[in-house]
Amino acid sequence: MRTDLDAGETTPTSQPPTNLAPIRKPSVVSGVPSRRSIANRRSSQRRLNLKDLNYHKVLLISVIFGMVFSPFNGIQNVLHGLMKEYGYNNIGLLSLAVFYLAFGIGSFFTPQLSTKLAYKYTFFVSTAPMIAFFGAMWLLISCTDGSYSICNTSTMYLFVFGCATIAGFGTSLLYIAQSIFLTDCSNPINKSKMFGMISTSSQLAQAVGALFTCLLLPNFGASPFFLIVIVICIAATVLTLWLKTPEKDSENPEYFMEVPLTFPLQDYPPNDLETRLLQQKSDVSIPHMDSFTSKFFWNCLNKNKMTIFYPLFLASACNFSLFVSYLASDVYDVLSKTSDSEDRYFSHKLMQIVLVFLALGLGEIFSSRFFHKKIYQNKRDALSLTYKIFIVCGILHIICNSIGSYILYIPLGFLYGVGDSGSRDMIAAAISMKFIERFEPFTCFRIVYFTSLGGFFILHLLIMKGAPTVSFIFFIFLTLYAWVNNYRFFTRSTPDG
Repeated sequence: MRTDLDAGETTPTSQPPTNLAPIRKPSVVSGVPSRRSIANRRSSQRRLNLKDLNYHKVLLISVIFGMVFSPFNGIQNVLHGLMKEYGYNNIGLLSLAVFYLAFGIGSFFTPQLSTKLAYKYTFFVSTAPMIAFFGAMWLLISCTDGSYSICNTSTMYLFVFGCATIAGFGTSLLYIAQSIFLTDCSNPINKSKMFGMISTSSQLAQAVGALFTCLLLPNFGASPFFLIVIVICIAATVLTLWLKTPEKDSENPEYFMEVPLTFPLQDYPPNDLETRLLQQKSDVSIPHMDSFTSKFFWNCLNKNKMTIFYPLFLASACNFSLFVSYLASDVYDVLSKTSDSEDRYFSHKLMQIVLVFLALGLGEIFSSRFFHKKIYQNKRDALSLTYKIFIVCGILHIICNSIGSYILYIPLGFLYGVGDSGSRDMIAAAISMKFIERFEPFTCFRIVYFTSLGGFFILHLLIMKGAPTVSFIFFIFLTLYAWVNNYRFFTRSTPDG
């Protein structure tokens, strides 16, 4: 009789054949692999190929960033006290104020310039002005013996502030170009790795800068020290010419999407594909920066959902301005009062001063690890902790100045570093939570943060001789105001979205 295996019938014979293997339908688990499982394997293989795409380019820009800003961070922390030793009472803080004001105001215009040239020329133009800034500091110190014809007061102030202006403007261009370059180098598979490299370089810059200053400045003297910094900055500027345009795998759907795809894009009709791309919020497509006009200011900078961040921006900027303005000078004053020797030179006590800033740098590194976990667990608690650290810094600095104990300044420096890095991590997380745009909100942050930072330097300079405690009280009240108001971006949405 006929055997119909497809119908599931059995034979009427007394004994079924033993040499026939059972027939199973193909499945994903066994048998013929499905189309989706094949796509998954190909997707995994593409991920392996994309992990190191543009890795060396990001590594190079991270090294360049460290070469420029590690010395800069070390110098700016002690610049006010160092310049006072050479007879310039205010020019240290004023030059930093001009630098950061140019940084903040320049952020209005540099987005429009960031895509005009190839990456290597953009980075060259943005790092070269730092050579002029360090050169101006070297010339200031060299002019104390009157060996140069341009060493009159008005000419020197004009030269220093002019160099600080172009350096601040160049740094604003560097930051926006760096953001675009990193995004252009990244894809959803290696994005965290790429941005983590430049973030690590930035976090280490404070500690490396402190060590750099501690080792070189006391041993070589101020003038040779600045010459060494100038040479390093020139080398970093030359290295920018080796940067190449990022490579792209435009045929790989994973390059464009936040979530890796297991299907070919051509399976989707054009309209559905466009919708899916918008839903995935591509992180890699670079916006046309030429569209930054007056519309940018009104549509981003004045949005209610952006302005609610301003108190946090101001508190973070004030925290930064306090340790740059006061910490080195206050530690030096305490060391001068408690020292048994007759040594009254700032540079001779520099190793003890820089130890405080080394603690600050370690605080930055610790904070970056700690706050990443804290923000992931609970953003609101992380923000509260940031404000608590700010308040403790303000109170502890007042106590340190009253007691005059050098040892207390070391944990104070550590807390300043934790607050500085933690607040910027919190700002990045909060902006990313509130906005889907990748460049405009962070450009707004830089405008507000660095412009206000320059203003705080001027404010501290005006009151530090008469009533420096006012600066710390102002900081505490500003932090309390930010603490009360910034909960709005966790609890309610704004009218404009």
